[in-house]
Amino acid sequence: MVSHLRNEVEVLCLPKDLPEFVDVDLSGLDMNQMLYLADLKLPEGVEIPELTHGRNAPVVSIHHARAEEVETPTAEAAAAAGAAAPAAAAAPAAAAAAKPAAEAKKDAKK
Repeated sequence: MVSHLRNEVEVLCLPKDLPEFVDVDLSGLDMNQMLYLADLKLPEGVEIPELTHGRNAPVVSIHHARAEEVETPTAEAAAAAGAAAPAAAAAPAAAAAAKPAAEAKKDAKK
């Protein structure tokens, strides 16, 4: 997986030397390596001010993608889920049966 750590780089040059883009060559990178500002190939007359101030920040890195761990339910958890499902299904049926009985009592009182 390629991680872009920087999308912009400040450059210092004359207007006629201003590059439209900066090529970033990843072909020489191996797993768990980074490409830094000093590694960028710039046209003649173009400088990166951060480098003159002693800051060589990373631009891009290559690393393994991390996979999310999926928890597998234990036998106890699966049994508890299975036991809860019939009880949950029975609750609406009991509520539906109780409703006509309550309506019948109201009709009897009239």
